[in-house]
Amino acid sequence: MTLFVDASALVAIIANEAESEHLLLVMEQDQQRTTSGIALWETARALARLSRDPISVADGLAEAQRWCAALAIGITGIDAAVAHEAARVQDRYGKGNHPARLNMGDCFAYACAKTNNAKLLYKGDDFVHTDMP
Repeated sequence: MTLFVDASALVAIIANEAESEHLLLVMEQDQQRTTSGIALWETARALARLSRDPISVADGLAEAQRWCAALAIGITGIDAAVAHEAARVQDRYGKGNHPARLNMGDCFAYACAKTNNAKLLYKGDDFVHTDMP
């Protein structure tokens, strides 16, 4: 099965957060791994914000892309079907509508996973309030 890697998981792995080893072990169970350009951008932004030495979002993006290449994580496109699913997810689970309080990036991560019949790898408790396994 395909595994969609959310920005929260990418950041945790790259920043070597406490959950990174667990996330890598989960990732090893799936040969096909993917993320999206939106998740890459979110990762880059977080890396720039978390860096001890100031780095640009562009530098954060380059770092995220290096990690994706090293971990064999492909990049899936955002098409009309994904956008439609993300809109549905926002209406159902978005901030102000549901305890999951999904933001735009979360809605697109969910939508990418759902439209690609993928499992979702993430850190945090946002998605546990959804029907995403």
